[in-house]
Amino acid sequence: MSNTKHLTFFILLCTFFLQNSLTAQDKVLTIQNAIDSVNQNYGVIRAKRNTVQQGKSQLDYSKLQAIPDLNLSAENFYGTVNGINGPSYTLSSGGISPSGPALSNQNWNAAFGGLYLANVNWNFFSFGKIKEGVKVSQANLDINEKDLTQEVFQDQVKVCAAYLNLLGAQQLTKVAKDNLDRAVIVRNAVVPRVLSGLNAGVDSSIAVAQVSSAQMALTRAKDKEQEISNQLIKLLGTRDTSEPVLDSLFITRIPADFLDSMSSYSDRHPVLQYYNSQILASREQEKYIHTQFFPTFSLFSTYQYRASGFKSSYGVNALDAYSRNYFTGVGSGKQNYLIGVGATWNLSNPIRLRKLEQAQRNQTSALQDAYEMNDQQLNAQIALANTKVKNALSNYYEIPKQLQAANDAFTQKTVQYKNGLNTIIDVQQALYLLNSAEIDKYIAYNNVWQALLIKAAATGDINIFLQKL
Repeated sequence: MSNTKHLTFFILLCTFFLQNSLTAQDKVLTIQNAIDSVNQNYGVIRAKRNTVQQGKSQLDYSKLQAIPDLNLSAENFYGTVNGINGPSYTLSSGGISPSGPALSNQNWNAAFGGLYLANVNWNFFSFGKIKEGVKVSQANLDINEKDLTQEVFQDQVKVCAAYLNLLGAQQLTKVAKDNLDRAVIVRNAVVPRVLSGLNAGVDSSIAVAQVSSAQMALTRAKDKEQEISNQLIKLLGTRDTSEPVLDSLFITRIPADFLDSMSSYSDRHPVLQYYNSQILASREQEKYIHTQFFPTFSLFSTYQYRASGFKSSYGVNALDAYSRNYFTGVGSGKQNYLIGVGATWNLSNPIRLRKLEQAQRNQTSALQDAYEMNDQQLNAQIALANTKVKNALSNYYEIPKQLQAANDAFTQKTVQYKNGLNTIIDVQQALYLLNSAEIDKYIAYNNVWQALLIKAAATGDINIFLQKL
């Protein structure tokens, strides 16, 4: 019975530690998790996705411009029908158009009337206005989609850089903590020797000052770590503001054989694609403006039912041939239909639009210049990325020698000091060299990954970085 209890307790204990281990692993933020979080939650990306949806709706609207217009209207009114001989013209305002006799005197007889209308209008030929309008909307949609693509790419690079920066900051905080611990050990060794008269009193003052300096360095490291952590959290777009636990992969190894990755970029680079889409859209806008030079041919058809409370004999035989009954006025009347073809052409349009067309050509030239500038910058960035890769690797391979030498020097100087063979300044110098070597170690690891990320950003392919994880 006792053995069974012990076995049960052991199983529960193992389960507890296993669950804690799994929970700790679940809390680790991998770089792929960070990229996924940016893609789903970052506000700028979400806004540009909505802009793409808006562009799709605008494209659908442009396509629907080809269908005929169908208008239905129904009016009921009450008024007089005094006519007057003479011309009239409505300029930017409404007017009453009565259909009645031109009486010699003003008459205030009034009745109800109605007008019911169905109208179809179809611009069946407009020299490509509608077609070019659709192309402009499609080109604008392409701009929005390419803008989203380049934004996603740039934010992926940003979050990877922030991830590496935070990991580097965490390691530098660890180095600062280790340096403080060593400074405390040195102080604890020096103070008793000073109190016992084996060393000068100034040694304890130097050791205490070294501890204070190391403490302040640790505080600065923590402060910098919090700043970089905040930058990463903003990119993740989550409500959790606690500092994430990062993957230690980047401080345990460097990517293998990444010098064989792409050494140049292509015109498929997201940034170049974005600028190229703007150029294409501007050219489509030029074509659309040019179509406004030409007329529009329309097919139209109208069916009309007009009702009135005034009879046909009103004003001819008698002025009482009308009814004030509402249903009589709006229900009885006559019908008409009309079918026709027409053309509208504003002959002053070409004069005005030539300047607009020239302005659009200038816009296209400006966009081409922007494309070429970005192309040149990417070419320079590729060269810089390759140089950074080589320099980062060179420093990485120097680190073991530096770290080993610094460790040996610190051990040697500490032992010599305890035996009275050197001064506290020698120990302090050795401590500084060891701290610098440890800092350089983590910087070197981080710089190799950062160099690879810069290369991925320059070539326009984030997978160059991700495939080495």
